[in-house]
Amino acid sequence: MEEKKKLNPFIPLCAVLMILLLGMTALSVMMWLGKAKAEDEAAEYKASYEKLVEDTKKAEQAAKEEKGKAKQQAEDYQAAYNTLVSYMLDDAALAERMGNLIISVWHNAIWNTADSETDKFTKVNGKFVSDFNDALRNLFNDEDFSKNASTLSANQQQVKDEMKNMLNPPEGYENAFKALESLYNSYITFTNIVIRCDGSLESFSNDFAEADDKLIELYHGAELYVK
Repeated sequence: MEEKKKLNPFIPLCAVLMILLLGMTALSVMMWLGKAKAEDEAAEYKASYEKLVEDTKKAEQAAKEEKGKAKQQAEDYQAAYNTLVSYMLDDAALAERMGNLIISVWHNAIWNTADSETDKFTKVNGKFVSDFNDALRNLFNDEDFSKNASTLSANQQQVKDEMKNMLNPPEGYENAFKALESLYNSYITFTNIVIRCDGSLESFSNDFAEADDKLIELYHGAELYVK
C-alpha cells in the first residue's frame, strides 16, 4: 500500500493567515473608501452650507439695499410732493391777486369808479375810458401785470413737468397722489381763468370765485399729506 502523503501543517495556517490578511486588507479598503466617501459628503455638505450662508447674506444685503432704496424713493417723493403743493399754492395766490385786480379794473371801468389801484388803467388824462376793454388792455399791457402773467404761464409748465414724475407713487402714497392730482387739475383751471380772461365780467367773476373756492378746498385735502 502506498504511504499517505502527510500534509504540511504550515500550509493551512498560511492559508488562514492569507485569508485573514486579505480580509483585513479588504476591510481596510472598505473603511478607507467609507472614510473617503464620508469626507466627500462632509466636504459637499460644508460647501452647500457655506453657499447657503453666502446666499443668505446676499439676500439679506439685497433686502437691506432694497429697503434703503424704497425708503429713499419715499423720501424723495415726499420732498417733491411738498414742493409741488407749495408751488401751486404760491401760484394760486398770485393768480388770486391778478384775478381780483382784473375784476376791479373791469368793474371800475364800467361804473366809472375811482380807485387808486385801478385809476391808471381805467383813466386816460384823468378821464375814464369809454370802453372797459380799453381799461383791460391797459391792464394786460402793464409791465408788472404782464410779467406776472408770463411767470404764471411758465410756472404752469414747470408744475406740469414735475407732475409727470409723480405718476408712480411709492407704496403708501397712493392717496397722497390722488389728492395732489385733484389739486393740480384745480390749479390749472384756476390759473387759466386768469391768464385767458374770457367771458363777461359776471361770468368771469363767478368762474373765478368758484374755481378759487374749489382750489382752497382741494389744497386742504392735499395739505394732509404734507410732512
